[in-house]
Amino acid sequence: MKALRNSKRNLQAFLDGLNPQQRAAVTADEGPVLVIAGAGSGKTRVLTGRAFYLIAEMKVHPAAIAVMTFTNKAAGELQKRLEELLGNRDSVPWAGTFHGFCARLLRQYGDTIGLPRDYSIYDQADSEKVVAELLIERKYSRDEIVPSTMRNWISVLKSGGALSGRHRFHKLAAELVGDYDKRLRSAGAVDFDDLLLLPLELFRVNPEILSKLQHRYDHILIDEFQDTNRIQYNLARAIAAPQNNLYVVGDDDQSIYGWRGADIRNLIDFQRDFKQGQSFSLEQNYRSTQQILDVANDVIAAKNHHNLKQLWTEKTNGEQVVFRQHSRAADEANEVVGEMDALVNRQGMSWSDFAVLLRTNSLSRYFEEVLISQSIPYTIVGGTKFYDRREVKDLTAFLRVLSNPGDEQAWKRILKTPPKGIGEVTIARVVDRCRRTGMSFGEVIADAELLSDASTATRNRLEKLSNALSHIAEHNKQSSLSELAADVLRKSGLIEYYEEKFPEEADDRVANLYQFIEAAKDRETAHPEYSLSDFLSEIALVSDIDDYNEAANRVTLMTMHAAKGLEFPVVFAAALEDNLLPHSRSSDSIEEIEEERRLFYVAITRAQDRLYLSASETRALNGQLMFQEPSRFLRDIDPSRLKGWTLPREARSMMFEPTEENYHTERPSYRSKSKNNSGLNGASLIPYKIGDIVEHPDFGMGVVTAKSGSLDSLKVRVAFEGVGSKLLALKYATLRKVE
Repeated sequence: MKALRNSKRNLQAFLDGLNPQQRAAVTADEGPVLVIAGAGSGKTRVLTGRAFYLIAEMKVHPAAIAVMTFTNKAAGELQKRLEELLGNRDSVPWAGTFHGFCARLLRQYGDTIGLPRDYSIYDQADSEKVVAELLIERKYSRDEIVPSTMRNWISVLKSGGALSGRHRFHKLAAELVGDYDKRLRSAGAVDFDDLLLLPLELFRVNPEILSKLQHRYDHILIDEFQDTNRIQYNLARAIAAPQNNLYVVGDDDQSIYGWRGADIRNLIDFQRDFKQGQSFSLEQNYRSTQQILDVANDVIAAKNHHNLKQLWTEKTNGEQVVFRQHSRAADEANEVVGEMDALVNRQGMSWSDFAVLLRTNSLSRYFEEVLISQSIPYTIVGGTKFYDRREVKDLTAFLRVLSNPGDEQAWKRILKTPPKGIGEVTIARVVDRCRRTGMSFGEVIADAELLSDASTATRNRLEKLSNALSHIAEHNKQSSLSELAADVLRKSGLIEYYEEKFPEEADDRVANLYQFIEAAKDRETAHPEYSLSDFLSEIALVSDIDDYNEAANRVTLMTMHAAKGLEFPVVFAAALEDNLLPHSRSSDSIEEIEEERRLFYVAITRAQDRLYLSASETRALNGQLMFQEPSRFLRDIDPSRLKGWTLPREARSMMFEPTEENYHTERPSYRSKSKNNSGLNGASLIPYKIGDIVEHPDFGMGVVTAKSGSLDSLKVRVAFEGVGSKLLALKYATLRKVE
């Protein structure tokens, strides 16, 4: 009773701290609700408040609420806030990612569609290995088709998408889908796509399971709704029916994951599918200064569809946004780090106050070199994740086999590391027996007599490994997660292997192995009910941001995508140049260009107090030193909003080979366009600029995105609407510039 009174009192205090729009969204009636929440408008507070309101005011049982978040980190923060508000950990509803929700669902009910309860989750690397094996079996080499590309095409097809058919291997992708899925199932494994697809299959085959979920969950709350894909939306709709208590929070201006299946149409279709639903808009920003928001509003207002939001804030006294265009990428990095140093020394700021946001991590090199030379601590978000490090994956493979003896990729890993005198020929024989008999990898290894064509020594080694793993499993039946992991580490030989094989790296690698044991201890403390398969599922679904430590006093280097959901007192958005932002790969359609615009908007709105924008006139890209043009998105910003702004000089878009001479001579003057300049190639003679609109008699209208070539072979790359990007030789192509 006392806890209830405290909750009611806390709820009133919480509601009093909301602005009118937030309060209206939190206290909305039951039924479908759409909240369009601008950047920094307190959407997490609203989502937390909604769950709090349902429990404290509407008397909804916490177990009847599921909150879907974009990352595990976001879910943990939401649950922590709710525990503080409710004063009772047991009153906190489930929160996690769609993949996490579906993984739990398949652990519970997957056996009804032939999936073992202890199934393995294959990550991107595991999936690519399966695809590589299928390609090798069909006599295709890596030079012909890269497995990661084929894996991506298979993912598109599995998720109901279509391939254009323009690539000669698109047909092969369609042929491989079935074999790929069959290979995973024979190993008792699923991939990330399966985690979302198989629950829909489960509902189709066993509608009573869907009915159970519908009765269990009265309310479904979804964060970052603009980044959901079609399958996730269909899953949520199915579970929320028939009451349709579906509460979604999103922002169309921050939809930046179309390349991995996110469908911005979900926001539009939600309003069509639930015509009786309620809609709310949050426009007051609590993160950034008005000076920063004015720049963000300019960028997003130029998008193709009408802008429904205009962010504003009460923080009107801020620093003007700074723009700098540098001669070289190295100069850009030097000035960025120099400004950080000045702010630390003069303003008393910390290194953790700074973030450098880049379109891709490959652009970080110059910044890293300067930071290292100045002994400034930094971290790269989006580098190798802890659970993706080689030594951690080696240890995890042993645990995966103990959990699921059919896990083929895990078996292959432990057969090779540490070395056991078992080569590729033996592994191929085991695979062959598996394919011919239908037995699992673990079953074949446990019965060495099935490998009669292997040597006695090889069979003995396999038998020894199988017995050792069986002994570990038997010995640890009553052990905790960390005790099991520690026993595996002791008996795996991994520590000795790394100390002997990689002596210079051994300390770090062994430390990571022990950190894994600590991670297992943390999980068993937080979740005493966790099984080994639960633990393996969780670490398989960890994202880059879940590993990010905001408390560390380090400069953060990260991609603009990775920065989503974060904020920093000072942001440096760097390398803002055409072909980087928008990226050259995104030049095939207006939709992709607009997603790049939204990505820039996300980068801008990460800044709280200060924002620096920068570009370089030259940059080494793909082995060539390129003259760069500032990002076209910069031209959408009112110049009066930018300190240091002059209309960006139009780079000549020329490129020349990165010879020793080119790198160590002065950059040619923009006014020097002599045809006799030996450093320049013939690209300067091309009568089109990047960004020019041209027309081709067969391909139609397009935009020039790059130009290159020698004096006798001038070429332009043009992104045509409908047919994609084409590289055209001007000697043969008939192009007309559209004025």
